[in-house]
Amino acid sequence: SLSATSRTFLRPSDFDLKATWREVSDTVDQLRAPVIATAAVRNESLAWIRHSFGTRVSIGPRRSDGRIDVELRGHHASSLAAELASFGATVEVFDPESVRRRMAEIGQELVDRYGYSCGDVAPIATGPSTGTRQPLCTS
Repeated sequence: SLSATSRTFLRPSDFDLKATWREVSDTVDQLRAPVIATAAVRNESLAWIRHSFGTRVSIGPRRSDGRIDVELRGHHASSLAAELASFGATVEVFDPESVRRRMAEIGQELVDRYGYSCGDVAPIATGPSTGTRQPLCTS
């Protein structure tokens, strides 16, 4: 419960609310998402990365191959890998090794589940016709 008191508070004259709020928010973000992965993202996925990760992504410089360096934060290596796996080959994670390893495991689990690999021809169902066959892993 709250009750009014006669105590007062005098804000320091050099107090910068905006800067303090930013600092507190950054600290909370780091506590919520302590795992940091460094990666390179193809340009066509950058907006999607920004939207998906919000304040958990820092955008770096463009590489000579056109990809953009990023730092991405997550709660745990496994959950960060699961998020990044949805971007497929448009993201290359450099470290930490725990995120890279989990992404490889996710990829293998998907191949094991669905039984296809690049070069195979798989049935797809689209539109009114079903059973159409199309090569996998085309880009």
